[in-house]
Amino acid sequence: MTPSAETPPTPEEQLLQRLKQPLMEMLASDVDAESAPEKIYQYNLAQRNYLMFRGMQFVAPVMRNGVSSYAPIGSSYGAFGAGGDDDGAYDYTRNIFRGYGNKFIAVLGQRAPNVIALANDPDDDKSVRACRTANECNAILNSWWDVDVKNIEVATYSWITGPAYLYTPWNADGLMYGFREEPTYSVEQKPMGEPGYRCIQCGAISPQPGKCQQCGAPLGPESLVEPEMADVPVQSGVQKYANGRVECYVLDCTMITTPFFIKSDLRFCPWLEYKYEENRQTLISLYPKLREKGDDFGTPNTGVAGDRGRQVRDSIISPTGAPMRTTAKNRWAFARTWIQANQYSGVKSEEIRKVLEENFPDGIKITRVNGEIMQIENERLDHVWAAIQPSASATLNADPVGQDLVSAQLLTNHALNIAAETIERGNPLTFVDPRVVNLTAWNKQKSRPNQVIPTLAAVGATLADAFHQTQPSRFSEQMEPWMASVEAGAVQDVGTQPQIFGGGNASTAREAEINKNAAMMQLGIIWTFIRKGWERAKMNGVRQLIKYGPAQIREGRNSADLDELTAGDWHFEANEAIPTTWGQRRDFLMFMLGQPEQVQQSWGITRPENIASNKELMGMEGWYTPGLDDADKVHDTIQKLLQAAPIEQQQPDGSMQLMPSIPADTFEDNPETVVQLIQGWAQKASLSGGIRETMPDAYANVIAYGMQYKKMLEPPAPPPTPITPKVSVSVSSRDLASNQTQAILEGANLQVPPPQPAGMMPQQQPEQGAAPPMLQ
Repeated sequence: MTPSAETPPTPEEQLLQRLKQPLMEMLASDVDAESAPEKIYQYNLAQRNYLMFRGMQFVAPVMRNGVSSYAPIGSSYGAFGAGGDDDGAYDYTRNIFRGYGNKFIAVLGQRAPNVIALANDPDDDKSVRACRTANECNAILNSWWDVDVKNIEVATYSWITGPAYLYTPWNADGLMYGFREEPTYSVEQKPMGEPGYRCIQCGAISPQPGKCQQCGAPLGPESLVEPEMADVPVQSGVQKYANGRVECYVLDCTMITTPFFIKSDLRFCPWLEYKYEENRQTLISLYPKLREKGDDFGTPNTGVAGDRGRQVRDSIISPTGAPMRTTAKNRWAFARTWIQANQYSGVKSEEIRKVLEENFPDGIKITRVNGEIMQIENERLDHVWAAIQPSASATLNADPVGQDLVSAQLLTNHALNIAAETIERGNPLTFVDPRVVNLTAWNKQKSRPNQVIPTLAAVGATLADAFHQTQPSRFSEQMEPWMASVEAGAVQDVGTQPQIFGGGNASTAREAEINKNAAMMQLGIIWTFIRKGWERAKMNGVRQLIKYGPAQIREGRNSADLDELTAGDWHFEANEAIPTTWGQRRDFLMFMLGQPEQVQQSWGITRPENIASNKELMGMEGWYTPGLDDADKVHDTIQKLLQAAPIEQQQPDGSMQLMPSIPADTFEDNPETVVQLIQGWAQKASLSGGIRETMPDAYANVIAYGMQYKKMLEPPAPPPTPITPKVSVSVSSRDLASNQTQAILEGANLQVPPPQPAGMMPQQQPEQGAAPPMLQ
C-alpha cells in the first residue's frame, strides 16, 4: 500500500519556519531580558498590594522554586513560630487600604468618560459626515464593551497595581456571535450572445439560416458565426463565516510588560508583551497542532521574571493568597508579543530585515505557547493597545495611587494589634507566697459560692502579705489621636478626602459642593490620564471595525457606513467633567420636576425619548409609565417602515398622495407622541449621509406615517356661519294705522315725527298729489 503524501506547508507556515529562529533571538535579547530586574520589583509590589486589598496584610518572603515570593503569615493563615506558647501571633487588620480604595474607585471608576467624535475641520462637509459616523460607531462600541464596568477595572488597577491597559482586538467567534452565509463564485466560459449567420455579400447578421434579411442572398451552414466566449462569474455555493466584534479587555502589569522608559503614548513603545496562563484545551482549539504535545511540552516561562509573573498571577487568584503549584499541567503559558516595525533595524541579517518589512509593514505580532512560536501576524501595537498612567510620573510604569496608603495601613495594623494585646494580656498578675498557700492544692480546687478555706499566716506576717497584685496595663492617651492623624495624613496624600464622598463639615449644600470640587482637583490628574486612555481605545476600536468589519454595521438603533470614516479627518475627545452619579442625576430630575412647565419643556424633561431614562432614575421598577410602551412601539414601527416604500393613492380631488405602507393605528397610538418621536428621528435621519440621503424611499415611508398622525392633531374646520334671511317690504304709511307706523319706526330706531301744529303755513303742507312717505 502506497503511503499518502504529507500535506505541503502553506505559505504562512513556510514564512513562520523561515523567521522562527531570528524572532526567537529577537525576543530573547530585546524583550525577555531587557526589563527583568524592574519587572520582578513590579511583580512584588503588585502581589503585596493585591493581598493587602484582600485583607491579607501580614506577609513574609518565602522561596518557591528558587524564586522569592510573598505568603500570608499569622494565626489566621498558618503558624507564625516553630512552637511554644507564643505561636498565636496578633494579625488583626483595619483595612483602610481597601476602604479608601473603594471610595477612589467609586468616584473615578463608577462611570466611563463621555467620549465623542469631533471633526478636525468643522467647515469640511466630509469631516463632519465622518464625525457623525464615528459617533454611531462609538455608540455601538459602548453597547459591546459595557464601558462602565470596564472603567471600574481601570480605577481598580490604578489603585492597586499601577498602569492599566486597554486591549481592543477584533474577535471572529461563531459560538459567541453567530454565523453568516455568503455566496461563493467561480469563473466559467460562457457565450456572449446568440449564434448568427453572416451574409457573404452584404455582411449582415441574421438569426436564422435561409435568406439574408438585408439583401436576400442565401444563408447556409457555411455562414454560421459562433458567439465569442468570455469568463463569467457564476455562484458555485455558499460559504459560512463566523461573525465578529471588537472586544475590550482591561489588564494590569501582572499580565502586561513594556519597557520601563516609555510614556503613556504607545506610538513610541518599541514592544509590548501580554502573557498569562491559559487553559490547555482552549489553546488546542486555537492551534490544533498542539494536540500532539505532551505534558513536558516546552518551557512555560522564560527566566526569573517569567517564573515570578506566574507566581504572582497564581497568588492573586488563589483563595489563600499563596502561589499555586507551578508544575500544573492543565495550564500553559500563553504569550503574545507586539514589536513595532522600526525595531526591524536591529536585525543583523539584511535578508531577514527585508522579509519582515515586506510581510509585516505595520509591525509584527508573535504568538507563543510555552515559549514556542505558533503564529505571526501583521499588526501595529498602538492600533490595538492603549495605556492609562496611574499618576503624575516621568514614565508609564508609575506607582499605583494607593501606594502612599501602604505605610499608614501597616502602622494602623500594628497599633491595632498593640491595643488588642494590651487588652488580652493586660490583666494584673497575682504573686503568692508558697509558704502560706499550697498552690498545688489551690489549682485543684473548683470555685464555689461562699467557699471557706482555712489558712494560717506566716510567722510575724499577715495573710495579706502573702499576696501581691501587679498594676493592670493601660492604653496610652496618645494612641488614638496618633492613629487618626496617621490615617488623615495618608488620605490627604492619596486624595481620597472625605469631601469627595459626602463627608467633611459643611453647613449648606452649596458649601459642600465647593468643598467637593476643591478636593477633586487632586484626582483631576488621574482622571485626565483615564480620559486620554479611553480616547485612544475608542479610536483603536474604530480602526478594527474599518479593518475587519462589514461595510454597513448595525447594532440596535445604531447604524454606520464604515466607508465614510476614511473620507474626512476627525478625532475622539472625552469630556473633562467626571460623569455624574445616579444619585446626582436623580436629584437633578427631582429638581426639574418642580420647575414650571415651560422650563421642563426647554430641557426636554417631558419628551417621549426621555421617558425610559426618567423611569430608571426614579427607580420605579414594575411601575407602569405612560408613554414608555408608546415609544417602544413607534421605534419598532419605524424599523418596519424602513423596509418598504410609501404607496401612491389617488385622492377624491384627483391628486396623488403618498400613504405609508403601515396604516396609522387610531385606537392604540397617541398621535402627539408619535409625531414627536418621528420628528426627532427625521432630524437625525436628515443629517448629511443619513437615511434621508441613502434610503430616500424608506425615509419617505416613515414621514408619510408621521403625517397621518399629524393630521389627527389638526383642529377640525369651524362650521359655516349660519345665514339669517332678510325680507324687504315696501308699504305706504297711508295704509297703516298710526300706531303701526310708530312701532315700525321705533323698531328701526327712528324718531317718530311730532304731530303738525295747527296753523301750519301753506308752503309747509304736502304738495297736492304727492306720494305719502314709504316705510322700509
